[in-house]
Amino acid sequence: MKKYFVFHTTSLVFKSEKIIKKCGIDYEIVPTPKLDGHVYCGVCICVDKGNIEGVEEALIENYIEYKIA
Repeated sequence: MKKYFVFHTTSLVFKSEKIIKKCGIDYEIVPTPKLDGHVYCGVCICVDKGNIEGVEEALIENYIEYKIA
């Protein structure tokens, strides 16, 4: 099962991508799914469900805000 890390800006997506890549976690950049009627940037980061904790830790350490879908 895949989970999506959604950000408010594209620049945060690419900043997060660099952080996730350094951690050696597999990911994909994909179009953002619709979430609760809110508008987010056009792309997000998709990871396997088993990698959620690692990604969350890395983003929190770097003070990056996100939502999980």
